[in-house]
Amino acid sequence: MSTCCCCINLKSGVVLISLFMMMYSFTFGILGFIGFFANRNKTSTNLENLNADLSLISGIFHGISSLGFLYGLFVICFTNTHRLLRPYVTFTYLNIVIDLIIGIFAVILCNRLSDDCIYSSLAGLSAYIVFTILTTLLLVYFSLVIASYANSCHEKEEMVKQTSDHENITVA
Repeated sequence: MSTCCCCINLKSGVVLISLFMMMYSFTFGILGFIGFFANRNKTSTNLENLNADLSLISGIFHGISSLGFLYGLFVICFTNTHRLLRPYVTFTYLNIVIDLIIGIFAVILCNRLSDDCIYSSLAGLSAYIVFTILTTLLLVYFSLVIASYANSCHEKEEMVKQTSDHENITVA
């Protein structure tokens, strides 16, 4: 993959993706904490407590994710080395899995809390499921773009290393 979204160079695309994902994670982190504080006063059933707990877990996860995307943005803008990009690629793949798990738990919980869930109607729940699927697919694409950029940085580093090794051999 040499471009992002068919028209943006790879590095610019990764910067835009990192900025977008950082804002996405930050927003959903705040929404998770708002959901926790809104639901923690409704401690009448275990399911409502679970809803508050899931909101808190989502808020913490997305808050940490926004820091992970900030790390990736820093690495891309300032260091640009494969060694530092590799953890960022791993982070993006892990982020997909955890985000999907939280989405699945939210759907299951909304089915159990039918009246107290924001997605209590079938249309609302269906919209959330479609949103979760589309978000997951977008995250997979973004992760592939980031991994492709990390691989291109690795290839450039290897070419520079081979060139410098070849120059050292011919000079000696």
